[in-house]
Amino acid sequence: MNRCLLFCFLITLFPFCQSLHGQRLDRSINQGWRFHKADAKGAIAVDFDDSAWLSVDIPHTWNHVDEPLNAPGDKRYYRGAGWYRRSLEFPETPQGTRTFLRFEAALTVADVYLNGTQLGQHRGGFTAFTYEITDAMKAGNNLLALRVDNSFFPDVPPLSIDFTYFGGIYRPVHVIQTGPLCISPLVHGSSGVRVRQSEVSPEQATVSVMTYISNKDADSKSYVVKTSILDVLGRVVADIESDQEGISDLVSQSVTIKQPHLWNGIEDPYLYTIMVVLMTDGKVVDIISQPLGLRFFNFDKDRGFTLNGKPYRLRGVCRHQSFGDKGSAVSEADMELDMELIREMGANAVRLAHYPHADYFLQLCDRYGIIAWSEIPLVNDIRKSEAFTQNATQQLEEMIAQLGNHPSIVMWGLWNELQGGDPAFPLVQKLNDLAHQLDPTRPTTAASFFKSQEWCPEATKLTNLLAINTYSGWYYGSPDDMNGALDDFHAYAPDQPLGVSEYGAGASILHHQQGMTEAPKPRGDWHPEEWQATLHEAHWNAIEKRPFIWGSFVWVMFDFASAGRSEGDTIGVNNKGLVTRDRKVKKDAFYFYKASWSPDAVVYITSRRHLIRTEEKTPLKVYSNADTLKLTLNGKALPAGQKDGVVYTWKDIALKEGENTLVATAEHDGQTIADQVTWTYAPATAPGRK
Repeated sequence: MNRCLLFCFLITLFPFCQSLHGQRLDRSINQGWRFHKADAKGAIAVDFDDSAWLSVDIPHTWNHVDEPLNAPGDKRYYRGAGWYRRSLEFPETPQGTRTFLRFEAALTVADVYLNGTQLGQHRGGFTAFTYEITDAMKAGNNLLALRVDNSFFPDVPPLSIDFTYFGGIYRPVHVIQTGPLCISPLVHGSSGVRVRQSEVSPEQATVSVMTYISNKDADSKSYVVKTSILDVLGRVVADIESDQEGISDLVSQSVTIKQPHLWNGIEDPYLYTIMVVLMTDGKVVDIISQPLGLRFFNFDKDRGFTLNGKPYRLRGVCRHQSFGDKGSAVSEADMELDMELIREMGANAVRLAHYPHADYFLQLCDRYGIIAWSEIPLVNDIRKSEAFTQNATQQLEEMIAQLGNHPSIVMWGLWNELQGGDPAFPLVQKLNDLAHQLDPTRPTTAASFFKSQEWCPEATKLTNLLAINTYSGWYYGSPDDMNGALDDFHAYAPDQPLGVSEYGAGASILHHQQGMTEAPKPRGDWHPEEWQATLHEAHWNAIEKRPFIWGSFVWVMFDFASAGRSEGDTIGVNNKGLVTRDRKVKKDAFYFYKASWSPDAVVYITSRRHLIRTEEKTPLKVYSNADTLKLTLNGKALPAGQKDGVVYTWKDIALKEGENTLVATAEHDGQTIADQVTWTYAPATAPGRK
């Protein structure tokens, strides 16, 4: 919501509010940190000498440049302790001012100290946590110290990972100040406001709002909570006011909106704003705003996914938060670029693998209508221990509390490729029950694979929805085997709506080979871009013709760091992305999906980076959503190619020695679009790999 509109709304609604000053203040403390990549005895002390430590800003990770990138074949990277220190200067504050520290995430176990006193320990690397420091701080200079450790902890999932486990304070840090009576920042690191919607239809929608109150003012025995729903112009469309007498820490309210403007995915991601205002003695003392996108949806085992009563096939991608050489320490601008590329390709859904992602990325999903699957990091292995179960449930509670107000999220993911055997069932049952208790408005799901039905069959069938990770044509079989994999899994779990949570193949933009009929070695160093594209064509064809599939998610949108891998053209990288990890190059398969999913006109000549050709005759493939396509080679028209959906192919075109220029031209919605490449035919080039 526009800040000017918000201010005007508040002044209009509360004429007694002379100023917004003196209420909640939220400022980042991301600059001016000192960092040491090792354990440091005595680092909590105020007078500890950290002058030799590195100067860093948050977000920060110590694994963004690590051993696997510099030592081929060495799969090790630093997993251990790192220390952060920063001075905090607090002036004298008004009587009753409360101060909190909020960390959006630190990986994995964080011990937090202020002026040598421990505030607490947070176990789990992907969710926020908050501590009140009112009694621990002092006027003037304060010393904040954190010991962050990304070692393996047997009680903290994930235990088994295929991605680099970046250590550090890799999301922003905030200082929050409120009055003695406030909307609590201490409820699982959340905003303190929980929003749920029910009975949504084009005629009306019911919105329930639960506000958690924290009161340290002995004189404030009563207060008022006013909750308003604002449209995009800042107009109040519904509101409710509750007078609270006595000490109460939870206020439950419900409002009805008539003829709601529905949040309708990428076509119309309309957002209301929920404004919760806390007042006492006629004064506003705290305000929290949250997004509200009103929508209703359903998953059907035979007909797939519907949004607002209409079929809505989820065409999605998986995303890791890893970004180029920054690792997981990404900025808002980096997340905006990711969203821009996802939208350009025409995707309407994203699986946020394999852990809760940053709140800001969910804000982008809300804003642009991208359906989101958010999941906890219960990946592969589990432990049969009370401590492990407790941490898994903690991470689920935190994820739902912190992200549950985002309308873009329509499901909660509980596990990925679980291999836990007998202990899996009681753990997944506990998580499944807890997810429905915390949020009865969203179904649970899981990312299964072909071994799940053998290793933990009972746990596999617990969630409302099921999805399958399948890599036919890459790790096993052929691309066409996707058809049988989907039908077999559908038959195995006929009562669970089925999706495809992962499918894909590796691809290097430096490797090219024409006429491939078999997959390269997935763990080898040769990953031609052409095979990835061929596999995705076959897989999407299999998915698209099965209406019972509620959604599919390409693995993966962007190449990402995976220190245990030694394959393709770069050590420590999983190169199954449709875009390189620096976001600079879109691979051929990206344009296959853009032509298949996007309404934008597309003409794209594939294998464009295969610049030197050693054979006179070569196959040619063009992706286009145009009805007709014209092709010229060195200025001469070629016969029409074969068309299969958005794929145009020519079996053999004859190149002349030296440079050859191909131009593809099409008409789409009255618009002329074209693409051009230049290849060099050099028959004297050593044959080798093509």
